[in-house]
Amino acid sequence: MSSPDTTPALAAEQDCGISLTIEQHDHVVELDLAVPGIQGPPGPPGPGGGGYHTHVQTTPALVWTIPHPLGRRPAAVAVEDLDGFEIDALVERPTEHLVIIMLGAATAGRAHLS
Repeated sequence: MSSPDTTPALAAEQDCGISLTIEQHDHVVELDLAVPGIQGPPGPPGPGGGGYHTHVQTTPALVWTIPHPLGRRPAAVAVEDLDGFEIDALVERPTEHLVIIMLGAATAGRAHLS
């Protein structure tokens, strides 16, 4: 729908995109739309992902030092006591192979890394 005060203009730009300019009263809106062209070559494979590791801390401790085989810093670390209740903890990921969990009281439990 266009009114007498609206003047749309379309222009193709070398098969790479479309520019749309709409002028209405004192306002001008310009919109550039990309149109897919020739697809380039595939990129290199991404880093390995997925996987999880569960650490069981049988001896109560304030600090749990957890070496793990994930080969990356885990995005999520869930800490629970031996009864399965979630525990608030400070989690550090200093390297791709190590997680350190600091607790408010010496606790035994599990850490789920993913």
